[in-house]
Amino acid sequence: MYSRQHNVNKKTFPALSFFLWLCACLFGATAQAEVYWVEDIQLEDLGKGFNPYSHALLDSCVQGTSINRGTVASDVRFLGSGSFSRRTNQMYGKLSGEVDFFLFGGGASVEMTSRLSNTDRSFSSVLELAVDGGGVSLEGRDEVDVSDKHCGDEFIYHIKLGHKLYLSTKLYFSSRESYEKFVTKIKIKVLFVTKTKTIVDEVREFDEQARYVIELVSPNNLPEPLKDIMTNNRTNCKIDNLDDCVATTEKLFIYLFSPTGYGRDIQPEDFLPVSVETRSYQESGHLNVQEVSLPADPRLQTWYQQIKDILVSRTQERDYLLATCEGNTDCTDQAVDINRIILLGNVTLDVCRTSDVPACESQYNDFISENDKL
Repeated sequence: MYSRQHNVNKKTFPALSFFLWLCACLFGATAQAEVYWVEDIQLEDLGKGFNPYSHALLDSCVQGTSINRGTVASDVRFLGSGSFSRRTNQMYGKLSGEVDFFLFGGGASVEMTSRLSNTDRSFSSVLELAVDGGGVSLEGRDEVDVSDKHCGDEFIYHIKLGHKLYLSTKLYFSSRESYEKFVTKIKIKVLFVTKTKTIVDEVREFDEQARYVIELVSPNNLPEPLKDIMTNNRTNCKIDNLDDCVATTEKLFIYLFSPTGYGRDIQPEDFLPVSVETRSYQESGHLNVQEVSLPADPRLQTWYQQIKDILVSRTQERDYLLATCEGNTDCTDQAVDINRIILLGNVTLDVCRTSDVPACESQYNDFISENDKL
């Protein structure tokens, strides 16, 4: 559910082209921070206890006053093209070189990251837009009656708010062979391709059936104008007929980077918790509520990793079918069956995050059995 990060890197893009390969000059700034990336925390969780091993929320053992901190600011990063592992580290930070999904992610995070990653038949380019909405800290704290409460070693001290969306432009190839030939050829000059005709000719050389797909992925609610663009314009085109998709991408960029567009339309109620900062009771002087947390059962990590791997594979398989089915009923039915497995996997992750080991094991076995039938 959470992942700890040190050294958060931020990059800004002053200008971007509208096609698959977005060319820009990067200006980097580095900030020191230690956070837990979150998926489903609420502002009401401020002050709750926290287990640093299992990353479980516990009882509220301190109380205080919620203080708003920070101002609204925007940030844009070009994430380029990447594998699932690389995309995860870009989006959620690193823990010993890799992000541990047992710590931070439920099914929603796994699926979102899968959709923004390369597969063995697709090549993606991703732009991240983020609006920092400040945050809320718990100050003037006092201990409460901790009788019969589980407090953990730490408590939620600060919750950061924000709004994120990812614009993904992806090429789907009809075979692994054509994809491999394509990425081998364009590896060196990928960031120097600027003309649509050149790109079309290069892709068609390897796969005349390739498709160009535009996606917006976000954990937040999207502004209505953005929904309208995605609903009322073409987002899936054959490589030799890109005009409609190019027009859609132009509209997206005009809205996303206009002073009267995305940044203006994001309202405070659209912000969600994106990370939390914890403090130990000891360093905060709350010595009467501290308790020793126990490490998580190692079997949970093994099951969680296996579930995640299946979800990544199934999500990418489903998205490929949805992008290339073109009215084929058998193909569409297969995508529906795969989506059923994905939904069951999401439930399994939630059970394993919030229940005891026997409950997790039972749900895990059911999920593996259903996946093997497909």
